[in-house]
Amino acid sequence: MKTLLTTDFPAKHRRDLWVIASGARKEMEDFPDYYNDILNEYPGYIPSIYANSIENDLSRTFPEEEFFQDKENIDKIRNILIAFSRRNCSIGYTQGFNFIVGRILQIIDNEVRNSNYIIPNYRKKHFGFLLNL
Repeated sequence: MKTLLTTDFPAKHRRDLWVIASGARKEMEDFPDYYNDILNEYPGYIPSIYANSIENDLSRTFPEEEFFQDKENIDKIRNILIAFSRRNCSIGYTQGFNFIVGRILQIIDNEVRNSNYIIPNYRKKHFGFLLNL
C-alpha cells in the first residue's frame, strides 16, 4: 500500500486509494448522512463560536491559487471547518486548519468525501484526522 501511495501511481487513482486506505469510504457507506447532519441539523440557535475566525482565514487560504479563488471551493472549506468545529468542541478551530482542509479538498475535490477524512465517526473514542499522512 505504501508503495502505491508514494510512487508514480496515477493521481486520478491515488485519491480513490486514499479514500479506501483512510477508512473514509467505509465511514461514508456506514453513515451516509453524518456530515450533512452535523452541518445542517445542528441547532441553528447554537452558532459556532469559531465562525468569525474561520471566515477571517478563508480569504488567506492560498489566495494566489486559482482553485482557492472559486467561491464554491471556499464554501466547501467553510462547511468542513464549521462541521469539524461542531463535532470536535474540545478542539474547535485553530489557524492553519484552513490550509490543511484546502489542500485535501484540492486533491480529493469532493466536500462530503473530504469531510470523512477530517471528521471522525461519532462511534469512535478518538478525534482528529482519519487520514494518516
